[in-house]
Amino acid sequence: MDDLLKYLNKQINVIDAVISRETLPNGIECIYVNAGGEGYLYNFFVNPVKDNKEKPKHTGGKKSYVKVYIEKLNDYDISIESLGFMVKLFPNIQWTTGYLIKKRSKKKLLIDDIVKLVNKSNKTVIKIMKELKDNKLLSKDSEGYRINSEFIMKGNSK
Repeated sequence: MDDLLKYLNKQINVIDAVISRETLPNGIECIYVNAGGEGYLYNFFVNPVKDNKEKPKHTGGKKSYVKVYIEKLNDYDISIESLGFMVKLFPNIQWTTGYLIKKRSKKKLLIDDIVKLVNKSNKTVIKIMKELKDNKLLSKDSEGYRINSEFIMKGNSK
């Protein structure tokens, strides 16, 4: 302890110190610095498990995107209202499959859900969806409604 006091009073420039590590039962490491004497001069905690984790594989706060193939757009004979309808559905397209889903629950969108989403009447929604189906931009199977990936792609849709 005398060396530590001499060091702090600037009487000497170097002291012997011991750095030790103790692993706690939860895996966190406690690092101790001892400069002679009883007790320790400084300690801190390190979580080696947390530091070695890989970064999550999501967008990391980046904005999601939808690609619209403009050249393909000219191949379809659809109304401006139908195109606007499709734009309203973009946020609900599932990334990998192209299915229309509810954002939070990931369940398939039903007609009633789509009516609420686009804020149009049931009759109008059915008319627009028929136009999209006739042009093969929208299809329905046992999994739900799916956007044609030749026209629109979200993420790595195939």
